[in-house]
Amino acid sequence: MGNPATIAEKYSRYPDIHQAIALGYGTMATIRRRIASGELPRVKIIRDGRRKNIFDPVDLDRVLGARPEPVGPAAEVTALDAAVDDVVARAPRLSSAQLARLGSILDGGAR
Repeated sequence: MGNPATIAEKYSRYPDIHQAIALGYGTMATIRRRIASGELPRVKIIRDGRRKNIFDPVDLDRVLGARPEPVGPAAEVTALDAAVDDVVARAPRLSSAQLARLGSILDGGAR
């Protein structure tokens, strides 16, 4: 067996099943089905004190296709920022009174 630190470093870039889902490679059912069929190789390791299946990103791309746009919190923030920018670009100019009222509403003081 190799040095545990070297082994951990080698596999540190390999996502586990939850990370693969968050990266857009499919659902839990899809990934498990591909593992069961033998199409998707996995490496069984202990990470953070738990047994995990991890995947070589090359295998994920080959079997499940290159991932689309990333999903998860970072992608959601980017999509939300783009939507806000679009609304702002289309919005009419507001008066000082309207801006103050809107600021109060957004600050939780809607009445």
